[in-house]
Amino acid sequence: MLECVPMVPRSARRTVFVVAAILAFATAVVAQSGRRSSKPTTPTPGAPAISETAPTESASKKAPAIELLVGIDDPNALSGVPTHFADTVLSVCVHRLSEPAGMHVTAGPRSLSRSDAVKAAKAETARFVAWLQVGNSTSDTGRAARGSGDEYYVKYMVLEPGTAKVKTSGQVFYGTRGVGNIGIGAPRTARDAIYLEQVIREEARQAAERILSALGIKDTGLPPA
Repeated sequence: MLECVPMVPRSARRTVFVVAAILAFATAVVAQSGRRSSKPTTPTPGAPAISETAPTESASKKAPAIELLVGIDDPNALSGVPTHFADTVLSVCVHRLSEPAGMHVTAGPRSLSRSDAVKAAKAETARFVAWLQVGNSTSDTGRAARGSGDEYYVKYMVLEPGTAKVKTSGQVFYGTRGVGNIGIGAPRTARDAIYLEQVIREEARQAAERILSALGIKDTGLPPA
């Protein structure tokens, strides 16, 4: 005997279908959300870390370690020192002082007296002031200068900014009284001028080396100027 199955109304079947479709859609959304949340949130190993705040341009620029103003006194007409010696000394000193990293050197006045150097240092807030002078030891005693290489010297003095306190000072002599000897094979008339030029240049270089040492700069491995 056949069993009679009651007929489900069409409206009920439609309701069941709609509910099933809603459940399937909800399940798909949850699964998709789960897949998204499963992605790693930490950066890939080896990838550079990104700073939240980029450094400003001013912070990336480093101020020079030491600032220095260099000037030289104008030779006295009675000192027996040729005026171009002062130009040579200033040029060589500025060049040598500018070579180490961290040095910011400015060439100052061509004729800077000692008192003017003190005034300049007191007016400074960051720069040291280096004062230079070329002299002749024979004329310093009141006698006429002979023009010999061992007579000339370079005097130097470094003043601290603001206070003008002397950080270092001294004199550099060449030849028998100082840092060595120079041998130049040349005719007598040319040899004297060339020899004296080399003496002055070497004295200027040595003065610059001593200034660097006093400022804590240990770079002394460069060739002579």
